[in-house]
Amino acid sequence: MLVLIISPNAHSKEVVKNSFEECLSSLSSDIINQIAEKYFDIRKKPIIKVAVLDFTDREGNVMVGSRYCSDIIRVAFAQKLQFSVVSPKALQKYGSISPELFATDPHLRSYVQTKLSADAYVLGTVRISRDQIYCEAKIFGKEGEPLLTKTDSQSLCKIPLSSSGYELLRTVIAQRLSGMSHKRLQKSRQGYVVFLTQKICDDLAPYYYEKDGFLFQKQISVQLPTRYDYGRNTERHLTLSNSMNYVIKNFALRLWMNDQEKPVRLESYILPSKSKYYLIQDDLKGYKYRFEFLWYYPGASDIFAPLSSGGKIAFHLANKDWAIEMTPGTHSLIAEFNMVNQTSQTTMELPNYVNKFRFTVNPGLNVFVINYSFRRAVPKIFLNKIRIVTSKDIPGENAIRTVVERLKVVK
Repeated sequence: MLVLIISPNAHSKEVVKNSFEECLSSLSSDIINQIAEKYFDIRKKPIIKVAVLDFTDREGNVMVGSRYCSDIIRVAFAQKLQFSVVSPKALQKYGSISPELFATDPHLRSYVQTKLSADAYVLGTVRISRDQIYCEAKIFGKEGEPLLTKTDSQSLCKIPLSSSGYELLRTVIAQRLSGMSHKRLQKSRQGYVVFLTQKICDDLAPYYYEKDGFLFQKQISVQLPTRYDYGRNTERHLTLSNSMNYVIKNFALRLWMNDQEKPVRLESYILPSKSKYYLIQDDLKGYKYRFEFLWYYPGASDIFAPLSSGGKIAFHLANKDWAIEMTPGTHSLIAEFNMVNQTSQTTMELPNYVNKFRFTVNPGLNVFVINYSFRRAVPKIFLNKIRIVTSKDIPGENAIRTVVERLKVVK
């Protein structure tokens, strides 16, 4: 005879069931009730996202029997309208994850949360012997905290089990997180950061407007002066208007990672048109403008941007969409520029304008936009975090346009 013990809590009351399905049904109902008690609101009626990871044995491997338990619980959630089941398929290539590993490894937990973005996570351990199966479920909340409720239940099930059935249930179908997989997982936990800048906004760019830290081109038919032209022939453009006297002479960006003793200077590279990080869209007016600069470590390219070679200001070409590898966490940026009030008669350099920002890096791709502006004698530097919707150069729904976070200056 087989005894199935399903026990979310050692102090639970025992409920005897007559079949394997009844035992799993009892466990599923208990888990559903715990999560509903934590998250459900009768007035708002939110859809609760639940991720049920494959249950494992004591060694952390997934068996046929443990996955069967997980699948039954997933089906139970899928039958409830207030729940949405999140597939754990994105994690399976790295190996199985036990409840103990999830509870004790904060980096792994953060990676799982980033990949699945669920409100609750269900993990479990299954132990199979000749005369009984023990299944323990553990529930974690949105932030990885253990979910505790006032009541739990325990189910006992007695059914006959053949030798072939015993061997089948114990068959391992997914190995625990191995050393090699753990290295791959650690790499996948890393943050990859892209720093972008649009057009430098000063009196050489009069036909642009700023909205929420982004620059957009107005609908005009005039050939606009560029930053390249400023390096080649400044005086010609400064005579376009008497008010066009303020020019940003030098702009810089320094990155201060939380594990470094001092900041590192980054170099601004010209983005080629084929770059996948170069288009944004204004939803309200339909105007668009491309990113012009990508920031990376100095010396990464020795190719001059075609229009800037031979001028007073020379930029190198970004022949790749470089991303800086960073540890997830809080880091700092120091952005600065200096201004020149220049006419045909005199030149006066103004003091440096410096802003410091703190920003958070998450595992995976992080894209930040740093924009420099000096209009009407008012210096401004903006830092926004954006989400890449797609890489295609098609306006509208395929444009880069989703702002995730607006970051403020640190005093």
